[in-house]
Amino acid sequence: MSWNGGFYATPTMAGSRGGNVIAGGWAAIMKTGYSGYLENAKLILTACSSLKKAVRAELPEIVVAT
Repeated sequence: MSWNGGFYATPTMAGSRGGNVIAGGWAAIMKTGYSGYLENAKLILTACSSLKKAVRAELPEIVVAT
């Protein structure tokens, strides 16, 4: 079976997702600076990791994607 719907074009490299994600990232970097952006990203990823560990420890019947 082949695609007969014509060309599939999107406005951003993110595909069909809106440009607001890119604009939000850019705005965050402009507001906090690159180092502030990286620090906030590390805090978010650390919190996410802690939540995963807590869920795995307390609710082993729930599968948490890595």
